Amino acid sequence: MILVIHTFREYTTIDISDWVAIGLWILFLGYYLWQWFGTYYELRNGELYYRSGFTKGSIPVSSIRKIETHTRSWANTNAALANKGMMITYHKWDELFIAPKDEAGFLEALLEINPDIQIKNPDDKTKQLASKEYDFSGRKR
Repeated sequence: MILVIHTFREYTTIDISDWVAIGLWILFLGYYLWQWFGTYYELRNGELYYRSGFTKGSIPVSSIRKIETHTRSWANTNAALANKGMMITYHKWDELFIAPKDEAGFLEALLEINPDIQIKNPDDKTKQLASKEYDFSGRKR
């Protein structure tokens, strides 16, 4: 690396615009790394806490009305790195898009806290979960 920099310095001078470009590149890289390693979802004390870059907050699980799985995000409420995940509808019209690694396990944990959540577009794992303890609307039997 030092040899590359030394060779580069012999043939080219670095002016202020180069340093600005390098600085911007480092800022963008830092932002993407922060978003990649800082995205998480946590269920604690009946609340769903989420964070992805500048998007962060919490939702009372009791206020979640509907979860649509295997969907894409078209809204600005994105707390996910993936483009396919779960759209959570809470309160009256609020929505949040998330993409947990274990979607079925995450849904199971949410349904234990709030069995009134309606599930749309369930996959095979979610249907197995529904057939064991919940009916297809997501309500606990």
